[in-house]
Amino acid sequence: MIRLAQIDDLEGIMSVIKDAQLRMKEAHMTQWQNNYPNPKVITKDIEDKSLYVYTKDGDIIGTMSVSHMIQFMII
Repeated sequence: MIRLAQIDDLEGIMSVIKDAQLRMKEAHMTQWQNNYPNPKVITKDIEDKSLYVYTKDGDIIGTMSVSHMIQFMII
C-alpha cells in the first residue's frame, strides 16, 4: 500500500534509505553517498506532505518524494 508518510515513519524510512545507500555504494554509484537524504531532509518532506511510503504487511519497504516546485522567472 502507498500512503502519505508520517513522522512516526522516520525510523523505517531511514532504514530503507540506509539500505539503498549501501547497495548503491557496493555498485560503485556515488548517488546518496554524502549523507543525503538525512533525517532533517526527510522530516521536512514529511512536514511538507510530499513524502510517501510503500508498505507491505505493515513494514516500510520503499519511499518516494513527490514535490510540485513552481519556479518564477522575472524578466
